[in-house]
Amino acid sequence: MPLAPGTRLGPYEILSALGAGGMGEVYKARDPRFNRTVAIEVSQEKFSDVAPTANFRKLLDIAVQIADGMAAAHLAGFVHRDLKPGNVLVTQDGRVKILDFGLAKTIAKSEPSDATQALALTNPGAVAGTPLHIAGLMRR
Repeated sequence: MPLAPGTRLGPYEILSALGAGGMGEVYKARDPRFNRTVAIEVSQEKFSDVAPTANFRKLLDIAVQIADGMAAAHLAGFVHRDLKPGNVLVTQDGRVKILDFGLAKTIAKSEPSDATQALALTNPGAVAGTPLHIAGLMRR
């Protein structure tokens, strides 16, 4: 079911739909914590590892914690480069831990702006990441 403008997903406010495909929908949203525009993908996949009694709010909490963790890493000057389900641990008390920064790269810190900045993170032609997850990204 498409999300209407104004709908909130955690701290994010949906602004408009950007596109849809076989895996889910992508929305333009606003992150009021950093006053910036972001893209949010809402998956249509079922979460088979989640107990049937788990609700949407629990899944959303996990997703927001992952996004917050990645934002903290980026603010500290790191790009993970291998984020996948196998590198995310949820503790018994519901806290998310992002694991395996083995492929992480440091990035030059710069002043925040809305402009996209090109950074050379890998040598030309080099591949970094998990092949199965890279293949999924290449299809988009």
